This record gives sequence, structure tokens and C-alpha cells, in this order.
Amino acid sequence: MRVQSESQLEKYGKKAQNIKNNCNIKCYYGGLGQETFELEKVLGKFEYEDAKTKQVRQRSLMTASEIRELKDEILIIPSGEKPIKVKVKPAYQQPQLMKRLALEPVEEDNLIAPLAYTTQYIDLDSYREEKPNSNNNSQDETSSTTLS
Repeated sequence: MRVQSESQLEKYGKKAQNIKNNCNIKCYYGGLGQETFELEKVLGKFEYEDAKTKQVRQRSLMTASEIRELKDEILIIPSGEKPIKVKVKPAYQQPQLMKRLALEPVEEDNLIAPLAYTTQYIDLDSYREEKPNSNNNSQDETSSTTLS
């Protein structure tokens, strides 16, 4: 399932959280809104020693503003794995990919003709015990046909 924002899942009500939890891989681009604060918590914090004061400090792995300002990068969060920040390049800026995507139009002369199918029925008259009555004028008379 692809959504531009997790807020699009709100229409599913209580099931929205289940949908998010069951996504194996989540990809986040920059420009997000409220989700950045939740992502900051999901990514967690790390400790480092300040070079000047030699004090141990904590910092978010990525702050909400850093996530929102991602440009030419995406944040990938695989289920049960560490998050990954990956550089991305739009397709139109990749010459080799654009060559592969440039498809030549199919000429009508090269089109494959559709297959013609016919239906053939098996004659079952030889298996009938009694031929149907051609005079079916009265409603009380019934002709029965039995297959063996």
C-alpha cells in the first residue's frame, strides 16, 4: 500500500494503526508534517561525548526538522531492522534509466493477430433412451429424456 501521508489512513479508523504496524518496509520522503515528530521518537537517540566539555550528551538520531527537510534522500525503516537514510535521484536525472524507459511505439503491422476460438458441441442423441416428443401441445403431457 502506498500513501503520501499516514494521515490518509485515518479513514480506516481503529484499523489504521494495524495497517501501519503490518507494513514491512516504510519509506519517508522530506516535506512531512506531524509524522516527523513520531519518526523522531521511532528513530531514537544516541549518546556522544562533547569534544569541548567532555560531557556525555544525548541527541535524537534525526530531529523532526531534519526529517522534514530531507532533500534528495529518503528514510527507509525495514521491520525489525535499523533505519537507513538513502540518497535518491529522480528518474529523469538518470540517463541510463531514461534510455531503458524510452519505448518505441508498436507498429500495427507488427501486432500479433488475436487467436480465433471455436466451440464444438458433442452430439448426445445416441445416448438418449427415448427421443423427445415433437407434439408438445398439451401441458399435461411431459416427455422425459434420460441420459445413461
